[in-house]
Amino acid sequence: MLLPVVALAQPDSDQKIEEVIVTGTKQGLSVQEATDSVEIFSEQRFADEITYTVNEALARAANVSVIGDNLDTINIRGITRNGTGGACQGQAINIYVDGAPASRNALFGLQTVWDLEQVEVLRGSQSTVQGRNAIAGAVILKSRNPTFEWEGAARARIAGFGTQQYAALISGPLIEIVLAFRRSVDFQESD
Repeated sequence: MLLPVVALAQPDSDQKIEEVIVTGTKQGLSVQEATDSVEIFSEQRFADEITYTVNEALARAANVSVIGDNLDTINIRGITRNGTGGACQGQAINIYVDGAPASRNALFGLQTVWDLEQVEVLRGSQSTVQGRNAIAGAVILKSRNPTFEWEGAARARIAGFGTQQYAALISGPLIEIVLAFRRSVDFQESD
C-alpha cells in the first residue's frame, strides 16, 4: 500500500517580515490586530510603487480620492473633507502630520513623500480616537525620526511636463545617545 507523503518547506530563519504598526489607533497595534479599515503606505511601498507625492499614494488606497494637487480636496468613502453637503460646517476628515492636526493652509505644502516613514488612511468614523472632525476618516502622515547614527540622502528627479525635484536630508547625533537632529529639504516644481 502506498501512502501519500507531503513535504513541507521549512521557512528560512533569515527571512523576517517587517511588522507594520498602525499609529492612528493610538494603541500601537499591528495591521493584523487593528479592527479599523486601514491602508498603510510605508517607505518600502513608496519605493516599490514609485510614489513621489502623498496624492499618488492616496490614489492607490481603496475608497479614497483626491481631486487636484491639494489634500484639502480628499474624499473618503464618498464624503469630502468639507462634509457630505460641502457646506463647510466642520471638517469630516482629519489630516495629521506627526501627531498634530494640519490646518487647511498647511495642506498646500504637503505634497511629497520625501522623508516620510508612513502614511496611514483610516476609513470610516474615527471620531472616538481622532476627534469630532474625523467622521469620514483620517489621514496620518509620519515623518522619519532623527537617528543617533549619521545618515544622509539626496534625490534629483526630472520628469515630463517640466517636473523637477531636488531633495536632501541629513540626520545625526548632537549629544551622543541624548539628542539627535534631522534636517530634510525638498524642492519641486512642475508645469
